[in-house]
Amino acid sequence: MVERLLAKEKVASSILVCRSKKIVSTGGDFFVYWFYDFLPFFMHVMMELDVNYVAILVAGIANMALGAFWYSPAGFGEKWMKLSKITKADIEKAKPNMGKMYGITFLGALVMALVLAHVVPLVMDEVVNAAERALTQGEIVGVGALTGAMMWLGFVATVSLGGSTWGKRPWALYWLDAGYWLVSLAIMGVILAVIV
Repeated sequence: MVERLLAKEKVASSILVCRSKKIVSTGGDFFVYWFYDFLPFFMHVMMELDVNYVAILVAGIANMALGAFWYSPAGFGEKWMKLSKITKADIEKAKPNMGKMYGITFLGALVMALVLAHVVPLVMDEVVNAAERALTQGEIVGVGALTGAMMWLGFVATVSLGGSTWGKRPWALYWLDAGYWLVSLAIMGVILAVIV
């Protein structure tokens, strides 16, 4: 897939220009590299990758369904409310805005699924190239779950640390929320890997 992209519209020559620039310098070269070489190439790659919008929608819905269970009384809802210091009265007061809150959350889930839909095929291609064979269905599921888990480790688990270290949120709340995002991203990764 990447080779196909590089062959289009002389993108390969753009990469050679990118690699020839000095990135570490007084800073000026970095911005020249970023705006004139890397950013157009990155946008080209993002636009050229085929994404399955049905899979993105399913992944977004799965994220919301998991959240509905995870933060419900059947899941970890009571513990989450206690750790967050949210009362039932707070929930009742927020009910008029619930539609808007769910809509914003769903939009966020779709954006996350869209970005993940661009990452999963790239990882899949690398694994297929390394294995030098087609992957079994179980391996595809594994690569999808692992890709989601790596995105969690790199971007969610690390960024969320600030709330507990600086914001004095309880560590139990950090692990409860981080666990949700780990499971959610792994499931989304599987969906995006399987539904092609």
